[in-house]
Amino acid sequence: MSAYDKRVLSSNVSDKLKRKIIDGEWKVNEQIPTEQELAEELMVSRTTIREAIKILASQNIVRIDRGKGTFVAETPGVIQDPLGFEFIQEERLIKDLCDYRVAIEPCVCEIAAEKATESQLQKMEEMVLIMEQLEKELLVVEAKNPIVDELAELDAEFHTLLYYMTQNIVFERMIPIVNYMVFENYLTKLYRSRKQRLEASKTHKSLYEAIKNRDKKEAYARCKSHMEIMRDDICKELLK
Repeated sequence: MSAYDKRVLSSNVSDKLKRKIIDGEWKVNEQIPTEQELAEELMVSRTTIREAIKILASQNIVRIDRGKGTFVAETPGVIQDPLGFEFIQEERLIKDLCDYRVAIEPCVCEIAAEKATESQLQKMEEMVLIMEQLEKELLVVEAKNPIVDELAELDAEFHTLLYYMTQNIVFERMIPIVNYMVFENYLTKLYRSRKQRLEASKTHKSLYEAIKNRDKKEAYARCKSHMEIMRDDICKELLK
């Protein structure tokens, strides 16, 4: 068999394995059968199975845990940076990400106010309480402290939860694409630099209360204000 034929065979096998995941035969985070078992089932060599799995891993459809096995990825097919954000000049990217969030996240909050589950609301309330505690700790320690990074990460988790509250798979699938660059490019830097970081829990608590009260208009308005303030802070402190 030529090298070309081997590549075609591996690609065809990877398509068959992917179809099993799409059809729900293997669930998210579930371990798939071993190379030997798959080779016997599909009547191909273990080498072909190994190459097929490498193809799926490169597409973030499965993850390979050395010494444990191969598992269905948590968000199958969603690659960390499919839009090539890492190759965009940082100043332009930060500005455009801010504009994106100002335009999109108020709508996300509006939908969240309608569709958020009780367990999601409870989780959001817990996040706000942790934010409040971290901010109290920041009052008695140096600003350049791991607490600042923890607060920034919690902020990212808060907004991630907002997307999940929509119960909309398109919004959910945008999370790893956008949130990674948001967190990496400016959220942590923002918390390290801006004086207003000690007011974060008040803003997030206000937003949480609007969503909890199922007030869609208020959730939209509060998020819009929050995102515009954040955008202005970033432009002033990070892009000057």
